[in-house]
Amino acid sequence: MPEFIVGPLRAVSAAAVPYQGPGDLGISSPLGFWGLRAFTNAIANSVSPVNIIRLRKSSDSFATIKDLPATSTGTVNLSDPFFDGSTTYRVDRLYEQTGVVGLTMDTNNATTPNPFFVPNGISSSRPSMTFNSATPQVQITTNVTSTTYNYPITTTVFGRNVNTGARLNIVAWGATSISYDDNAGVFANNFIRIADSVGLQVSIPGPSPPAIDGSWSSIISVHSNTTNQANIYRDGASVITGTMGSTQLGSGLTICWGSYVGNAIPFNGSSLEYGVWGPNVTITPTQATQLSQQQHAFWGV
Repeated sequence: MPEFIVGPLRAVSAAAVPYQGPGDLGISSPLGFWGLRAFTNAIANSVSPVNIIRLRKSSDSFATIKDLPATSTGTVNLSDPFFDGSTTYRVDRLYEQTGVVGLTMDTNNATTPNPFFVPNGISSSRPSMTFNSATPQVQITTNVTSTTYNYPITTTVFGRNVNTGARLNIVAWGATSISYDDNAGVFANNFIRIADSVGLQVSIPGPSPPAIDGSWSSIISVHSNTTNQANIYRDGASVITGTMGSTQLGSGLTICWGSYVGNAIPFNGSSLEYGVWGPNVTITPTQATQLSQQQHAFWGV
């Protein structure tokens, strides 16, 4: 009779789940996407690496410039020799990832490191980017045509603030901004506020408890040009709608990350990705939920 030799059982690991970015959720191409992870799986696995960020480091007095591409993990290679244990890594540039000309986002600040890149800011495989409200933030002035930025327009941002007891603008586009507002003299509780140039605003109550300070939030705002309504999602759930102004976004539009135009009301906290969609692109409730879940899952917060 044939003999059968049975050896020890071996664990078989499941195949790694391919990386998915915001652009893999079926949402049309954005007007701009910046951040510490790839917009799509195709960008993360491109044969020709796609740079997403430019850094300098304190160990050589910020002399060396390093462009870092997205990798198959979805973010930059944190094992790159560039990361030599420097005290500070300065963000010089955030590249627009979808190929829109003229939307590279620079710090416009040659001496003061802000924002900061933290290689293991969230975990051993997930970096973070922190903003210090005492120094200038990143921003660009677009050179695209005015029709490109007409409403409706959708904006997404993922980040968290720190407790300062004041209004903090996390992102702004044109004359519209998204800010955290935990000043008890303005509101009785913590809020995320969406405000525009005509002074109208809609506010999202923060989670209580815990307070919004220190809580990672996925914020999506969808602005309509027909009803002047803004539908705001926090962590995938539609939390409020309100009437906004009808001011359209034109050429010469300033897009800011970490402040309002001119570094006004600067942000103090961390933020990881920022996207603007439009015109005529409306993220559906299902897509809002999917994007929020994807953000929290990828970053692990």
